Amino acid sequence: MLFLQAPNVGKLAQGMVRKILTQFPTPPHGIKVQPENGLVGRVKIIP
Repeated sequence: MLFLQAPNVGKLAQGMVRKILTQFPTPPHGIKVQPENGLVGRVKIIP
């Protein structure tokens, strides 16, 4: 479970990760993921 921020929406969404899209070992803006709902965003909180 994680909370991510979609770039176009600006609100936090909650979901389970389907695919990790970031390919860099230390991304400067956060890890980019695609959750099960299909949105793409960056991880903000991992509870």
